[in-house]
Amino acid sequence: MRTQLNTLHSAATGLKSHWLIVLTLLFSILCSIEGEERIWDWELISSYGFGTTEYNLKLSNSTESVRSLLIFPVDGLYLGIAVTENNPTSLWKWYFSMNAALTDPTNKMTDEDWINLPVSNGKHYYSYTESNLEADAFSLSAAPQYLLLKNNFSSLFIAGSYNLLYFSQIITDYEGYKLDDTDLDGTYDTRTTYTPYSGEALDYWILYHIVDLGVTWQIDFGHNFTSFLSAAPSVGLFYDRDDHLLRTKLSTANGLGYGFSTSAGIKYTGHGFKGKGWDPYITLFFSYRWFYSDGLQRQYWYGNADPEAPQGTLSTGIPHEITLQDPRISVSIGAHFGS
Repeated sequence: MRTQLNTLHSAATGLKSHWLIVLTLLFSILCSIEGEERIWDWELISSYGFGTTEYNLKLSNSTESVRSLLIFPVDGLYLGIAVTENNPTSLWKWYFSMNAALTDPTNKMTDEDWINLPVSNGKHYYSYTESNLEADAFSLSAAPQYLLLKNNFSSLFIAGSYNLLYFSQIITDYEGYKLDDTDLDGTYDTRTTYTPYSGEALDYWILYHIVDLGVTWQIDFGHNFTSFLSAAPSVGLFYDRDDHLLRTKLSTANGLGYGFSTSAGIKYTGHGFKGKGWDPYITLFFSYRWFYSDGLQRQYWYGNADPEAPQGTLSTGIPHEITLQDPRISVSIGAHFGS
């Protein structure tokens, strides 16, 4: 499993490093297909995201209840490039895009732990830490659409898409506190502040493969204005890896999941360039993606930094819930090329 995850990680980072080359090659291949009249939309996309990706561990039986919630922010500025291929004689059109993060998240990563053991054991506490981080993010989308219905002012498409989303974060410090039940009465009565730590504490990445299938409604208002509204349920899978550097513990997980995506926007196409082979346009749109998966985590201690788990300790089958919330507001500037 570790080898497979490293391979996925290397593939994702390789795509991210060469995303412009990959999309340019794809565009060149599509342009080389002869025998059909085509219109191309080529655009630059700037987005600001407000989302998070999180995982939630829960262990509970007759003697103990343990929960850990880690929330990784994925807010920040993204820059992307996209191309849409339109064949006027076909009911199909194709959209391809790639996006990469330009900034680190402004929000902090948080880590919360709840430990509820029998009162006689004395381990009944809550722990909270928050951290700054260095982050990387990358996404790729390939989306075919099929024209289902059309009238003078609107079109309805069946819309599908494959989406790869990759988020990687290095946690660079932490600070926080712990609440304890020192008198064993079942309530917290003592707060202890952790000594702030500066240095790499955790190395985390997650890779999503998500497929959408839904509808897109496009409306032509005239006067060069059009709008669109799309909605789609989703299915997919995730792979993630959490290297807890301070405890020399490597956690890996994967699982299947479900979700939905939606987007809405308005587009203005410039005039005065008719007959010159291209028309400029600008689009303002909002998108939102939610995805949930209930997988299993494997934990392996590869060193002796954790006093409670010697090197070689292995724990498997831990319930591992993943939730992605990814709202973004975007503006794109592009041009139509072709007939």
